[in-house]
Amino acid sequence: DSHLRSTLLKSNFVREILKNHEDFCLSLLQKRNLISSVLFESEAEALRRKMKNNSITIKQQEAHDLPAICRLIEEAFASVQESNHREQFLVTRLLSSPGFIPELSLTAWIQNELVGYILLTEIEILSDSTSKPSLSLAPLAVRPKFQKQGIGAALIKEAHKRACQLNYETILVLGHKDYYPRFGYKKAENFGITFPFEVQPEFCMVKELTPGAASRAAGQVKYPKAFFEY
Repeated sequence: DSHLRSTLLKSNFVREILKNHEDFCLSLLQKRNLISSVLFESEAEALRRKMKNNSITIKQQEAHDLPAICRLIEEAFASVQESNHREQFLVTRLLSSPGFIPELSLTAWIQNELVGYILLTEIEILSDSTSKPSLSLAPLAVRPKFQKQGIGAALIKEAHKRACQLNYETILVLGHKDYYPRFGYKKAENFGITFPFEVQPEFCMVKELTPGAASRAAGQVKYPKAFFEY
């Protein structure tokens, strides 16, 4: 009997130690989760304050911006499954291509932080008898922590305005079928415009800067060789 009581006491003692250890670990985990939550909320709140208190400044890219633009683009497309993760190299090639238009290479800033970038370059739409100039929107990039804050929309609208001022009539994009229609982009095939890529037609879109311009530009899109180099 005494041996049995001793065994039971030891068993109860062990169970109590294990329970105390479990309670301690649970308390530690809860505290860690609370700290993580507070830190995350603090970061999110700081970002919201930064967005609220500082307007977005959009300006023409300057030569010394290129390294920061490439880093931003790499970061923005890092988790995009459809990306080949080489958009930053495409931009470098396009900036030295004949289709480069300095006024349409735009950066977005909040205070002194680069948060977004958009580039429009000149391309052609070929028909049997004519060649019409157009613009290609590629790429549009926003730093991930600033996404869904209206920065991409602001860049697109400013790019449209500046393209109009330069007398361009259409812009073509190979992009998200649910995003770009918000800014007036429509399926290019509806206007007789075809892209030289094997992609679903809903991703190939055109924006009319002048009413009726897309129908007048019906034909095959011709991209410069910079788009196909690696």
